Amino acid sequence: MTVLLLVAAIIVGYLSVMSILTPERFTKTRIAREAPIQVRLKEVAHVENAFHDVYNRYAPQHLSLRRLARRSSWYLSSVQLYLSLST
Repeated sequence: MTVLLLVAAIIVGYLSVMSILTPERFTKTRIAREAPIQVRLKEVAHVENAFHDVYNRYAPQHLSLRRLARRSSWYLSSVQLYLSLST
């Protein structure tokens, strides 16, 4: 009988510790999952601001910002100017 109580106490203790650690693990996983998304959103913001610096308006929704960033010569100079002014 004492062995059963000891086993039950160990199981309850293990479950208690795991229930405390689960939110911490979830937070670490969420942060790791959201990091690339934040990087991509910052890149999009830089491209939008560079487009705005050149044309004094934001790009229409039908224009792909990725295409603008790849093919436009204004992108590099505008982003460098924007980054130098923002720091």
